[in-house]
Amino acid sequence: MAKSTSKTAPKMANLTAAKPKTKEPAVKAVKAKTETGDLIIASSTEVENLTRAKALKLAPELIEAEGINDFKLGGVLQRIQEEKWWEGNDYENFKDYIESGLGLPYRKCMYLVNIYEKLVAAGIKWADVKSIGWSKLRFIIEVLTE
Repeated sequence: MAKSTSKTAPKMANLTAAKPKTKEPAVKAVKAKTETGDLIIASSTEVENLTRAKALKLAPELIEAEGINDFKLGGVLQRIQEEKWWEGNDYENFKDYIESGLGLPYRKCMYLVNIYEKLVAAGIKWADVKSIGWSKLRFIIEVLTE
């Protein structure tokens, strides 16, 4: 994926309000939940097994989806950052990839990465946090994971 030539990439105020272009990510999440019994376990397993190509393809798709995908987007971005998969695509750094390549606010993405990491590390189930939006969850994540 080449760097966007436009520095005015569209910003999305709320990822959960976007409608998915396809049903594929939601179908995968539902199937994974059925197989494991929990969306956080299923999603984190899928994210941890991503390849570079799949992660770079999946991040923009997740922006268009709703529900569990804010959590999953945090995981995908964490993998892209950890593995430095944004390198070699004409981005100066990870922040440039987030803002120019994906058109998202860097701070929000880092909140999503933190939420992903803390929920997975603490073994918190999706049912326990599904009614809490990411913007509230970012404030209470430290208490939830103690």
